[in-house]
Amino acid sequence: GLLIPAEAAFTNAVQLAPDDSRWIYFLALLREFDGKLEPAAAGFEQVLELRPDDMPAMIHLGNVRFEQARLEDARAAYEMALAVDPESAAAHYGLGRISSAAGDDAAAAMHFEQALAEQPYADRLNYLLGLTYRNLGDLEKAQAYLEKRGSAEPGFDDPLFDEISGGRARIGGLWTNMNAGSQAYIDGDYERAIDEFRAATANHPDDPRSWRSLGMALKVMGDYEGARSAYERAIELDESSAVDYRDLGLVLIGLGEIESAEDQLLKAVELDPQLLPAHAALAKLMIGTGRLDEALRHYDAAIEIDPLSVDLAISRAEVLVAMNRSGEALEGLASASAANPLDTTISAAYGLMLADADRADEALTVLGKAFDTATTDVERGKAQYGIGRTHLASGDITAAFEAFEKALQLNPENNAARLELARVFARTQNYAAAIGTYDSLLERTPENEKARTEAATAAVLARRAPDARRILEEGTARDDASPQLLAMTARLMAIVRNPQVRDPQRALEYALRALEMSRTISNAETVALCLAAVGRFEEAVELQTQVLDEAQGRVGAETEARMTDNLSRYRARTPGRLPLESS
Repeated sequence: GLLIPAEAAFTNAVQLAPDDSRWIYFLALLREFDGKLEPAAAGFEQVLELRPDDMPAMIHLGNVRFEQARLEDARAAYEMALAVDPESAAAHYGLGRISSAAGDDAAAAMHFEQALAEQPYADRLNYLLGLTYRNLGDLEKAQAYLEKRGSAEPGFDDPLFDEISGGRARIGGLWTNMNAGSQAYIDGDYERAIDEFRAATANHPDDPRSWRSLGMALKVMGDYEGARSAYERAIELDESSAVDYRDLGLVLIGLGEIESAEDQLLKAVELDPQLLPAHAALAKLMIGTGRLDEALRHYDAAIEIDPLSVDLAISRAEVLVAMNRSGEALEGLASASAANPLDTTISAAYGLMLADADRADEALTVLGKAFDTATTDVERGKAQYGIGRTHLASGDITAAFEAFEKALQLNPENNAARLELARVFARTQNYAAAIGTYDSLLERTPENEKARTEAATAAVLARRAPDARRILEEGTARDDASPQLLAMTARLMAIVRNPQVRDPQRALEYALRALEMSRTISNAETVALCLAAVGRFEEAVELQTQVLDEAQGRVGAETEARMTDNLSRYRARTPGRLPLESS
């Protein structure tokens, strides 16, 4: 309630004394506290025009730009501060956070350690250093820092701030809840984070930052409706925050409101064309709606912002391949690989695309170099996976098998290599080994329906129909079971004669679920097959007749002949048939 009259008073003071940087600074501080980030940043920049060596203004400007996700502007402000005071803990802390956000863990560690050396009591730095060294692979050092973690952040002398706050504003009111909520969020205690952020919104209902943080925590907990409300309130309070529009768009995607999500994300890039995550989210959304040209445009915009991003380069290449522009995709990956010569991920992707283009020799050269330059077993495993895929594409099954086995030895969590190894076993008719490998994969990734259907097929070919039923029904028990998986299970249980597998009534239940989810000709034919299997031949005849009518001109002659034969069978009160590959 006091913020509005205080802002009016400071605004009046600035008008009366426009060259007095103190009043401009006070007004900027107030706007920062009130969540009006762009006006706050403009105020601090104005102070620096009048007083170019004002350290607190530089730190505040960096903090505001960081909160706006304008990382390069924040970096510039913190570097200005270091030019004035090379030992500034607050500036090193800010630069460490920027380096961490950019994925430069080595630089982040350097800045965080410098800040901690200057202010040993700032024990939150221990937590950040622990995470950073964990990313760098130094687990012993990471653990040592994490054991000393706390919540105190680096501070800096700010006489004017203390003048209007009595030195207490940073630890009271909004900041108490926000700092406690942020620490809880980092610790993974999201319920406590939500409680603290709710308290912040109750104490300061007109501050958009508390609503923004509440939305973030609610989203992580899966409360998308609550997150939507929080972000909408944040936007009501500050319509200039591109980050809020982006986050609201992501929440709306989670709610399945794709058109509304697109509107919010487009608003985000309109406000801040340099907001890379919004471009990346729009690209994925466009792919999901089949607008590949627009997806490519957003990936191009994102790569212009971050030309060294490996993930963006790979995603862009995948879009180009889908657009039948493989040549451009290869060119893009070649450039990205050259720009990131030590990155195994991009080298593996480039090598695999070379293999798909029937350029096996080049692919093996690229992947071999990736293996030699890799610094971790995970990276070496990626390279070996690519080598295996290349050998497989050129028909060298033995070399492919050896490469996939090496990939798994290097990294047992390489599920892509495990899948390909299972396929090699199936391809060489070693079905027992294939089923075992598929089972191991499905324990790790039970949602992988492609692997599940391949595993069931291997079991059928091995004459192990009970295993096929087990594998399929473990998938149909999941809430996200697809209509394709349900229909496949229904066909198996309706046709196979093994009494441990055959269950026509349950098959019909699966078939009806599949048809309800997706009314396709194939799913309708499966229902007819199951109706006949339970002895409901009249209904099977009626449905199969409809299927044939709908299939006219839409299926091949062989498929139509099979459908006609099954209709004759149902009229003769005998079960239908399907070829093995349909099951």
